[in-house]
Amino acid sequence: MNSTSSQYRIVRGRPARRPWRGIAWVAGVVLLAVSSAWLLAGTGGTLTAHRQVQAANAARARLQAQVDQLQRRLAVLEQSDRISRAANLDLQETLAQREIQIADLRSDAAFYARLVGPTAKRTDLAVFSSRFTARDPASFDYRIVLTQTLDRDAISSGQMQFSLEGTRAGRREVLDWAQLHEGHGAAPQAFSFRYFQELNGRVSLPSGFTPQRVRVSLQAPDRAPVQREFDWSTASG
Repeated sequence: MNSTSSQYRIVRGRPARRPWRGIAWVAGVVLLAVSSAWLLAGTGGTLTAHRQVQAANAARARLQAQVDQLQRRLAVLEQSDRISRAANLDLQETLAQREIQIADLRSDAAFYARLVGPTAKRTDLAVFSSRFTARDPASFDYRIVLTQTLDRDAISSGQMQFSLEGTRAGRREVLDWAQLHEGHGAAPQAFSFRYFQELNGRVSLPSGFTPQRVRVSLQAPDRAPVQREFDWSTASG
């Protein structure tokens, strides 16, 4: 009995291990590592994107500064071009005026040469030239030049007037001094000179009247009346 009973031993059993706890622990560690890596990766991506945004903003600011500078230079160039164009126009206008003045001086020089030059013929009171310049379709400025070289010590004085011959509505018509100066006084224009004199004024033409000829008349005491006709095509300009 004793020998039989000594063959067996009573051993207190250990609790059985649960494998799912180890698996859960390993999974937790892996998940923590993955989360950390993801957070680190996400942080790095955010920093990279932020740096890219900063770089883009800096590049945009540089480009905007260049655009502003180019716009300022363009404005300066445009202003300079406008000034140059204006100066060029002023220069051309000045040159044109100088050419007109030179032409007038040459004409005056030729006139003086014909009037008092060594080969000039001495003439009694005469109408040297007439010139009509249009201000508008209904009015003209006139310039009548009178001369006298026969007696260079004498003073020629008297009155001048002229008439215009032309057509209106297909019919011949003559406008006398009073009609040409309607509303401005019809008294003839006085003159008094030793060698020559330029008479100026303005006349008004009725609507539809087309001038063809100018007839200038001079009246001086103790002298015969003087008349001279000019073709309108050469007298106007």
